[in-house]
Amino acid sequence: MNLQKLYELDLARQELGDRLTNIPRRVQAGYEEPHPDLAPVRQLRQSCHFRPAPTLEAPDDDPYLWLEEIDGERALAWVEAQNAATLTRFGDARFRCRSRRARRDLDRPDNIPIIARRGPRVFNFWKDAAHPRGLWRTTTLDSYRNERPEWDILLDLDALAAREGEDWTWSGASTIPGRS
Repeated sequence: MNLQKLYELDLARQELGDRLTNIPRRVQAGYEEPHPDLAPVRQLRQSCHFRPAPTLEAPDDDPYLWLEEIDGERALAWVEAQNAATLTRFGDARFRCRSRRARRDLDRPDNIPIIARRGPRVFNFWKDAAHPRGLWRTTTLDSYRNERPEWDILLDLDALAAREGEDWTWSGASTIPGRS
């Protein structure tokens, strides 16, 4: 099947998507006769032969599928080899100097915290040498305006990772609009 045909089929699927999500469950289960507007959907399903996504139990022809097992011995050995090759090629004295300088700049205590305002409070995710995984913290806007804000720690990812024996990372926070 060529790319143009796949594109056209995808557009048809998108156009019919709203109708598909509103099909009564009895029709989907085959208890009732489907609506005539769904004939294009049946044709689309018959013309496309979608294969399920490959898994370790049922792999396809992807030669790197074994990398999906991120804690697997083979995957970890491959990553170590790639890291070693990269450091051999680029890890000279200049790289080490730049790396130390960047780390020093990123860990400076006088860095300006970037905030997100939610209601009367401001929030910040902070990383430094003492907290490499980071702190999710909050303060009032008035306190933030001071030279040394008084932060309330909401979540210390380093302490949490140590306590639970997990490698926690931060990927952001979502809040309910209108609530602080």
